[in-house]
Amino acid sequence: MYRFARPRRCSGSGSTTVSETESTNAAPTASIDALNNKSNPRWDRFEVDWSAADEDGNLDTVVVEMLDSSGTVLDSATNAVSGSSASGVDELRSKSNGTDIVVTATDTDGASGSDSQSI
Repeated sequence: MYRFARPRRCSGSGSTTVSETESTNAAPTASIDALNNKSNPRWDRFEVDWSAADEDGNLDTVVVEMLDSSGTVLDSATNAVSGSSASGVDELRSKSNGTDIVVTATDTDGASGSDSQSI
């Protein structure tokens, strides 16, 4: 046999406050600041001077890539970075014909920004 309790009446006043905070993440920016062609008859070689910035201060990586005309990556350099700004110089080379250099900055939330230049 089951016995059910009767609901109690409660009296009084009170309030509950709920607040929500929307988290926004600004995408970082990437820039090719200088591109130095050091190619020779056997190799496409480029020295890439790059910079990246993120107003949220959560930069994570900067990837520098040399691509061919079909978008295939011929060479790349990955740089671990942090904070609100970073800069560096990477040399990329390939025996194939590169057509573009792309620099992509990504933050810890996965947002990214990139810059590219034809070579």
